[in-house]
Amino acid sequence: MQSSQNVESHDGLSAETKQIIIEQPSLPFVSNDMAIDLMENLIADKEEQRIVIEVMAESRLQSVHYALVALIMLMLGGLVLCSKLPKRSLMSTE
Repeated sequence: MQSSQNVESHDGLSAETKQIIIEQPSLPFVSNDMAIDLMENLIADKEEQRIVIEVMAESRLQSVHYALVALIMLMLGGLVLCSKLPKRSLMSTE
């Protein structure tokens, strides 16, 4: 979703290219080479393909950042929950 919004707001793309990207149900999370292969039939201009690739790469990087933040939050939550565990073994027969 973020890729489509970034493409829509980019000044270096023609209105036709923006419309093609927006009409896609989803932009795949693929490598740059695979994205170029997918775009060859849709977008003829190589410069516009390069711009779309840059926008998709920025979106992938942003997605990784969001995933890392979510992972850190889960780890911190787990640490907080684990701090409430008993300090002694429940298996001992004392």
